[in-house]
Amino acid sequence: YGYSIPTGQNTWIKAIGEVATEKADAAGGEGEIADAQLEPANAVTQVNRFVAQGDEVIAVAPAQVPQSLQATLSKAAGEGKKIIGLEWSFPAKGTGAPEPPVQGQVNIDRQQIGEEVAEAINEESPSGGKVIYIGLPYPVVGVDKLQSAMEESLGKSEMVAEVDNPSDNAQGALGPLAGALSANPDATAIVTYNGPSALAAVQAVQQAGLTGKVGIYNVQLD
Repeated sequence: YGYSIPTGQNTWIKAIGEVATEKADAAGGEGEIADAQLEPANAVTQVNRFVAQGDEVIAVAPAQVPQSLQATLSKAAGEGKKIIGLEWSFPAKGTGAPEPPVQGQVNIDRQQIGEEVAEAINEESPSGGKVIYIGLPYPVVGVDKLQSAMEESLGKSEMVAEVDNPSDNAQGALGPLAGALSANPDATAIVTYNGPSALAAVQAVQQAGLTGKVGIYNVQLD
């Protein structure tokens, strides 16, 4: 098998890859994990290499932009490869299979998580809070689903800033979050989709002198 992950510096994604390797090894599988380093073009190159070297199973992880891999994975499926995705698509609940060419996938219920984050914010600020959200600078199926579900459930609260983490680590999140807090000193909540961005949020809140005034909500700390 060949398994392309978007970035090994995200602790959550790295952990998924390590456990997948352990399970495959225990079952007698042989393969590798390749790090696309947040470049969809790298993922395409890796998948093409998996196909060329005769891998029977190809897996792709979250933060892969489906459009960038669609043609490459379609070709691989046409050659008889088994294609597995993590959060490739989000069909309506109970409707079954992922969108082709992925044949099987594992999804976290991003809809429910987004709703739960909004519920927690609303409970903390029943008269309405002001939310800063930090995501990624390109479309990601799972992260976008989380964000939309949260926004739809905010009730009296409102999104006052949406910023991007260009490098998916704490260092990349710090500048955008510091800027958002400077522009919105009355913010009551920061929502991050990953642990590194949450750690940066702690630092940004401290630097802004807003400790105890801004809640930090995260869905995958480690």
